[in-house]
Amino acid sequence: AAALQRDGVAARQAVAIVGTTSLDYAVVFLGAIRAGCAPAPIAPPSTGEQMAAMIADCAAPLLFLDAEAAATIGDRPVAAKRVVLDGSGAGVALAEWLGDATAPDPVTIGPDDPFNIIYSSGTTGTPKGIVQPHAMRWAHIARNEAAGFGDAVTMVATPLYSNTTLVSFIPTLAWGGTAVLLGKFDARGFLEAAAKHRATHAMLEVG
Repeated sequence: AAALQRDGVAARQAVAIVGTTSLDYAVVFLGAIRAGCAPAPIAPPSTGEQMAAMIADCAAPLLFLDAEAAATIGDRPVAAKRVVLDGSGAGVALAEWLGDATAPDPVTIGPDDPFNIIYSSGTTGTPKGIVQPHAMRWAHIARNEAAGFGDAVTMVATPLYSNTTLVSFIPTLAWGGTAVLLGKFDARGFLEAAAKHRATHAMLEVG
């Protein structure tokens, strides 16, 4: 959050993220929210043209990505500064970009301010940005108090660009639970991780 503010990314601006699920991805997502920005996660299966169009659509001044996403985007013109999540040479390394940033400045958030931007799948056309405000997310968090998220160990088995994931990921963190980030889904790996971490909650998409 402090590094975003240092770079002049203002509250209510979008921060684009495209890559596989990782701790650094989650940190960037939450840091953007802390700075009053709106994380705009983009699906890695998108085409290069779609990625470039979504980044331009949300007008993100910064793009956090991994090597695979960088290869997909290729040399298409993208105005956003690139910060790399996986240590590849596709942009400025995350650790280097963070630098000596410490505590972020306070930010005033309004109910109608954007919490995040979710892009539709684009199966019937160009993916479209859906702005989800803080009021919606706060109501979602409040409704889930009775679901036991405060003591939850939630298996995050769906990608962080999916709204399905945020339905469990955000309340888990908001109520002080534990989110276990999994990579590409496979049934055996999911069951082994769930047993190891004594999972209490999970969100799965059935395709």
